[in-house]
Amino acid sequence: LGETTEPVQIVITSQQVLFKAENILFFSRLLEGNYPDTSRLIPEEFKTNITINGKQLLQAIDRASLLAREDRNNVVRFETLESNIVEISSNSPEIGKVEEQIQVESVTVRTY
Repeated sequence: LGETTEPVQIVITSQQVLFKAENILFFSRLLEGNYPDTSRLIPEEFKTNITINGKQLLQAIDRASLLAREDRNNVVRFETLESNIVEISSNSPEIGKVEEQIQVESVTVRTY
């Protein structure tokens, strides 16, 4: 994403997720298996939009995913903290834990 300020569009369907920014498309598909019903976990409408530096976010995800690959769940966690901070983390029992915090540029809360 470089130094762009363009928004990243995220499209979620029942079988895949697509991240779209400028000339970059990243998509992931659901593999076969028994997974919990996430329709109740992920809301259909969002009240909050967060603007964050795309380059910093991708770099933090890259670093966290190095440890996530070592764990059988391959989990990279995103958590919003107070003071407009997003924390990206992952954990590998054999290697250790990584936590990285990124300053949020703006937060917009919509009321319905």
